[in-house]
Amino acid sequence: TNRLESGLLLAQSYGYLVEDDLIWTSDKLNSDRKNFTAILQKKSLLCYLKAISMFINMSEEEKKRSKPMINVLWSSFAKELYNACMQPMDRLCFRITTLPKFMLGQNGFYETHYEKPINCTTLLKVILFAFQWATKLDPTNWSNLFFLSKVQFKLGEDLEIVLNSLILSCELSLKSGSSSEPVIEPHYRLCS
Repeated sequence: TNRLESGLLLAQSYGYLVEDDLIWTSDKLNSDRKNFTAILQKKSLLCYLKAISMFINMSEEEKKRSKPMINVLWSSFAKELYNACMQPMDRLCFRITTLPKFMLGQNGFYETHYEKPINCTTLLKVILFAFQWATKLDPTNWSNLFFLSKVQFKLGEDLEIVLNSLILSCELSLKSGSSSEPVIEPHYRLCS
């Protein structure tokens, strides 16, 4: 359907399947099952992109009504894209295809399911853009700022900008965590 909710929820569903594969079944990462996980990740990203396309084509009134959902859309998309780019998946979802390609090599034709990988720097710039949007839409989300600082650091941005994002993430995480289970990720990153 042409509903933002459908694209977002389908993308999150595929994302949960990927997360399940990555967390609970390490044997999938050391075999051909990793390709299946990469295909699920690719489906998740395509659904997010479809939802973003619907968001871009919305009227301003529709965008205002859908603001909470749009916050989740940009944040979830950015995190899924980040996870696709980093280990253990290492951009596999951008290299693998579901249909075989026939190529001409030195020994004649051969079949492949892989494409030339996308440049990591290019991907990081897209991820940076997505986290900037997510942070703009929800400036109180410590997680978005935490990931934003990680991407800024990987892109070699000015250390002051990286530290500002990370320190703001630390401050916001203190407000969102409970006293029994405080959020420590941004604080650990700042110290390390």
